[in-house]
Amino acid sequence: MKPAITPDIASQCLALALAPALALNRRAVDRTKKSKSKSKSKSRLGCILLCAALLAGCLPRLDYPQKREFQLELNTQDNLAPAAETLPALRIVGVLAAPPLDEHGFIYRRGEHEYIRDYYNEFFSRPAQNLEWSLRQGLEQSRQFKAVLGKGDRIEADWLLELRLNALHADVRRGETEDGKQRPGAVIELQAHLSRDLPGGAELVMQKTYREFEPAQSAKPDALVAAWNRALTRVLNALIKDLRNSPMNESILPAGPSESASYSIEGV
Repeated sequence: MKPAITPDIASQCLALALAPALALNRRAVDRTKKSKSKSKSKSRLGCILLCAALLAGCLPRLDYPQKREFQLELNTQDNLAPAAETLPALRIVGVLAAPPLDEHGFIYRRGEHEYIRDYYNEFFSRPAQNLEWSLRQGLEQSRQFKAVLGKGDRIEADWLLELRLNALHADVRRGETEDGKQRPGAVIELQAHLSRDLPGGAELVMQKTYREFEPAQSAKPDALVAAWNRALTRVLNALIKDLRNSPMNESILPAGPSESASYSIEGV
């Protein structure tokens, strides 16, 4: 005798039979919802891009400042006297600069204690490197030394020159300086230490600070760089004069007008 089929058993069998079909239907519904959602997202994105394109055509174009780079250079003449072979060799140990002064961007002084940096007008190389190369080149062209050497040169040098950069900025404050010079202007300050290279160690024989303020025609970068170049040339002229009068050149300076280095401080 076969067992009787109750309503509960029948409903369970029907649910099992329809389960695969229901699962497929749910998947189809999910796909439809996702498709509609993606379609709506694409539609919204298209509207956003269209609005952005329309706004771009209406808004004014912004022109950002162009970045410019400059080098410090000496103003020299070619008619320089040759050096006697007896003049001592000079080694430039280097130019030391505090971190704020050895960055590429120009520094402007706007108040008694207010300084700002210009990130669009810069030195091509770091000021310490720029000054070391320029001063070495100027000292070589002065023809007062047997050789002017750098830290990496293997040739022996009798004298050591170390320089420290204490100031390099544009003074754009209003009014005149304390000594009556008109602003804006370029400021540079270098401190020189001359030492004799002895077997027992270096002996300091001269220490002097050179500070120059050179008026500029305007606060524009080209005018400021031209003023810095003139100020740097003045510093070099004073340094060469002091080196010639220092113990390193006692009794070995060439005589006559040809002993003087000739440098021009005209604008570039």
